[in-house]
Parts: sequence; C-alpha cells; structure tokens
Amino acid sequence: MLVDFTVENYRSIKEPVTLSAVAQKRSDRQTSQSSKSKRVKPDHEIAPGYHVEGWDIELLPVLAIFGANASGKSNVIQALDYLLLMMAHGTQGAVTLQRIFKYAKLDPFKLDSISIHNATKFELRTIFNNAIYTYSLTLNQNQILLEKLDYALNTTKRPRRLFHRQWNEYNKKFIWKTGEDFAGAHNQLKDNIRENELFISTLVKLKVNIIESFINWLETRWLGINLGSENLYLSEITDIQKNTSGFNKLLEKTLNIVQKFDTGLSRIEFKKNLTKGLDTIYMLYIILMRVTKYSGF
Repeated sequence: MLVDFTVENYRSIKEPVTLSAVAQKRSDRQTSQSSKSKRVKPDHEIAPGYHVEGWDIELLPVLAIFGANASGKSNVIQALDYLLLMMAHGTQGAVTLQRIFKYAKLDPFKLDSISIHNATKFELRTIFNNAIYTYSLTLNQNQILLEKLDYALNTTKRPRRLFHRQWNEYNKKFIWKTGEDFAGAHNQLKDNIRENELFISTLVKLKVNIIESFINWLETRWLGINLGSENLYLSEITDIQKNTSGFNKLLEKTLNIVQKFDTGLSRIEFKKNLTKGLDTIYMLYIILMRVTKYSGF
C-alpha cells in the first residue's frame, strides 16, 4: 500500500514534489462564523482513512491531484508510473517499453542550465504487514548514482538498512552496504549489476523473504496504474485471453464506479477486433445511455 511518493527534477517538476496518502490529523476546529472563507472538509470527511496498526497514521483509500491546466498534475503520475516500471522491469526493460509508454524515459527539468545536467531523484514509501519500506533512487542519463531500500517495523519505528549502493566517482564503482536482515545468496549478485541497472529489478526475479510482500506488490499492481498510455502490455492481453471472466469482473467494477459520477455510461465492452500478423487488436467500447425527454401534453 502506498504511503507517499516524492520526485525531483523530472519533466516539469524541478523542486521535490510529494504525493501523500497519509490522512490529515482529525481536528474539531471549525472556521469562525465571521470568517469569509468556507470551511474546508478534512480528509476523514471525504474518504475515511485506514488506521495502520502500530503507526500513528491513517492512509487514504483515494487520492486526487487538483490544479490548473498544464500545472504538472500528469507528470506526478507519470513519474510514479515510470519508477514502478523501472523497478519491475529494469532500466533496459523501460527502454524497450518506450514504444508503448512514450514517457518511459528519463527526462529532467530543462528550463534552466543546471537542472538539465542534475540527477533525477525518486523516493517511494509503502507499507506491508505493518512495516514501512522506503525505496530511494537517484540517477542520470548514464547511470545509477544511488539506490537503497530500508524498512521499519511498527514495534521499533527505527529504519533498518536492507541494501544501499552509491556510486564512487573516484573509484568508478559502487560502494555497497547491506543490513543483517538482508543476508542471503542474492547478495552474491552485487558485482554483476551494471552501472545503469537497478538491483531491485533483479530481486523481483528472486525470492527474498524479507521483501516478499513488497516485491509481490510490484509484480501484481493493478494494470490501470499505467496512466500514461492507452495501451496494455502484451502479456496483460494474453492474461485477458486466458481469464476473460476475471477481466469482465474488472470492467463491471469500473463501470459501477464511473456510473456513480452520473456519466451516462450504461455498458463497457472489451472485444477482439482483428489480427494483423503477430499482433491482435482489441477494442474498448463505451456505450452511453440515451435519454429522451418528452414535452408535456
């Protein structure tokens, strides 16, 4: 489950920007009657949060980003999606998927001469089994500069290192540090990780008990997270063919949510259209409800 996500120096984002799922603290303070401003509803009145056992926080089930047109809302989502794409498939995998996901590339802030040459930074905090995992990544166009994963138990709240790798420009190699809780054969792969590849994307292919729930989340995240593209992974299309009933249930749930916003949708259908060579083309049909108004007699 997402706790928060921070990105710096990515597309239109120059300074650090954080998307947080942590609910505001409840407060009984009301805006005075003499105040001209209207009372702003706190988070718990809009969407009640989920209390996290052992932590003094509640996490929101729904997040929304508000802002003017061209203010960078989509870039925050694309930054999160790009990070998850790299973590699950590696930096090289992200390059391969650029044909589908046009934004699947490192694109720093370009409106000043300093930021364009600076590194891009990501930090992702998630929580599983009441333990908070913090993944940090700093990279530029050529290589990984810093990658680390920590976690904190709800009993101690103290961050514990899992792995930490930082590029040493003088020695032209990574300085590695691993925690006691991260012992295992997977650490033997450290010397084989390339300068431009993520260690976490290698761990996705392995079974490491201490981060199993975190890795499972990376692998099974809802396919709708890919908000930067209207296309689906080819592997996901194959899954749809194998599990049509499961995908139809997903469409049904989606329709139920969308209809609550009074959109006029009556049905959503996903059908195989035609096959061109090795590619199968699917079409998504949205059926609107037609309402006819009669004047009185």
